[in-house]
Amino acid sequence: MKKDIFYKPVFERQKKLDESLKLGSKKTVPLLKGKKAETITTVEMPIEYLLYRIENLRTESLQESFIAKNNEKAGYFRDHAETPDIQFKQHELLLPLTKKGNPSTYDYFKSNIQTEPILINNRSGEHGTAVVINGNRRLATWRQLYYEDPIEFAHFALIQCDVLPSNFDQENESDLEYQLQIAQDIKEEYNWINDRKAKLKKIERLTNKGVSQERAIKEVAKESNITEARLKTELEAFALGKKYLDNFLNKSNQWNEIEADEQAFSSLAQSLNKKSETDQAWIETLGSQIIAGETKGASKHNRIMFTARRLMDVGRKIQNELPPLPKQKKSKSSLKPAAVHGNPYEGYSPGELSELIGDAIDELLAEDKLEKSQNHAQELNRIQTTIKTTNRKFDKTYSKEKIPAYIVVIDECIKELEDMKAKLEGK
Repeated sequence: MKKDIFYKPVFERQKKLDESLKLGSKKTVPLLKGKKAETITTVEMPIEYLLYRIENLRTESLQESFIAKNNEKAGYFRDHAETPDIQFKQHELLLPLTKKGNPSTYDYFKSNIQTEPILINNRSGEHGTAVVINGNRRLATWRQLYYEDPIEFAHFALIQCDVLPSNFDQENESDLEYQLQIAQDIKEEYNWINDRKAKLKKIERLTNKGVSQERAIKEVAKESNITEARLKTELEAFALGKKYLDNFLNKSNQWNEIEADEQAFSSLAQSLNKKSETDQAWIETLGSQIIAGETKGASKHNRIMFTARRLMDVGRKIQNELPPLPKQKKSKSSLKPAAVHGNPYEGYSPGELSELIGDAIDELLAEDKLEKSQNHAQELNRIQTTIKTTNRKFDKTYSKEKIPAYIVVIDECIKELEDMKAKLEGK
């Protein structure tokens, strides 16, 4: 696929858009919450005259990972948005996202036509003309299908677009994208990293307007249909993930390293609440080791929560098994320096202690199970003794008057046995 089919210079796009606007149909719709309705125009644009939005929330972490892995400058995508190379690269980042889901966007449009317009801008005189604000993933799908088979998918040659008013600036566009794609609970298209980045940017835009941090968090939580407490936990988990990449793995911005670990970092954030500074340092270091290890999915979450709950017991289990820490192996981690907090788990390579921690947890769980089993056995013996004693008394002092009292004792024993059975069955 040739790169130049993904890019038309800004003056060509503006000319084509102006021509399309003359033939378009206008409608007045509410765009930004709390703001007056705006007039937008629905037009048809040739597919090659549309530009991917490089600031797209969905691909921000993918761009940063690409930059980090390829040692490019921070502005690699943003500063070269108006080039065929970057537009093609953005297409390559979007395309895998089109094939997620069941059915995926890609599979859906193999047998369906466009029915809803995508949203594009019209900031005359700027590079931001005919840039897709909402619908980048769909555009990537249509382009891939159309450019691979322009006869079979000829219906994607012209794309229906709703054109924003020309007074919509970049900040308005960012607010609208957030409103449409993050706040409206269609986040299956976003990984957790981009979701948190979008929320942080929204908070920053609000505080830059003079809104207090507390009020900004309240507003973003409301827009996202979550509680303030949950939002704070999400942002704390994201901060821990960033810290883990920066300081523990030394892989800044390589977000793909933690894309599957949302639950683990959420558990780590929750585990640090109401803990002493020293305990926080130990839990964070051990949690980082667990995340860096081979354990996958929910098991990381469970192990982090268990470690936080039984920190001293886990520490006791592993303290004599810790591998030697060579003097030359100096940790670059900033997860609460060992010199300050006496953290015995600092300085090890990522994942080096994961198996050791896992073995300690398994041992503790086995001990807990054995202790419970012994406690149940003792309880069962006590109940049996009570029943035998009651039977003996009944045999020796048989009388009509004492039967109700014996029944009460037996009933209590039966209830205790039923409770024990329920506990053993995990009810």
